[in-house]
Amino acid sequence: MEATPFMRPVRPPTLFDGPLNRAAQRRSIDDRFREYHRANPRVYERFREIAHHLRCIGIERTSAKLIVERIRWNHHIRTRGEIFKINNIFTSRYARMLVKEDPSFEGFFEMRELKS
Repeated sequence: MEATPFMRPVRPPTLFDGPLNRAAQRRSIDDRFREYHRANPRVYERFREIAHHLRCIGIERTSAKLIVERIRWNHHIRTRGEIFKINNIFTSRYARMLVKEDPSFEGFFEMRELKS
């Protein structure tokens, strides 16, 4: 059968499908983030570099989400351990990690209280 523009290829099953991923999803966000960060340290390196760059060009406050989206859009980073390149639930963890590492970033991101 000839492929048409309206036909989408069927995605083969991956490691992220099935009961193993559902079990991983039940773990705490902090546990999942620590595991993801260990497997993908380059993501935080890019997050930190972009935050420093934004501050150097005069940005006084920004969104951690903006930085994560910039990484997704502009940087070819292969990641391991999650279905998504960078899971949205990790965004605030990156901002908190940066502030903890470099307190001069206090107030650069709006932080809300964590529920977990």
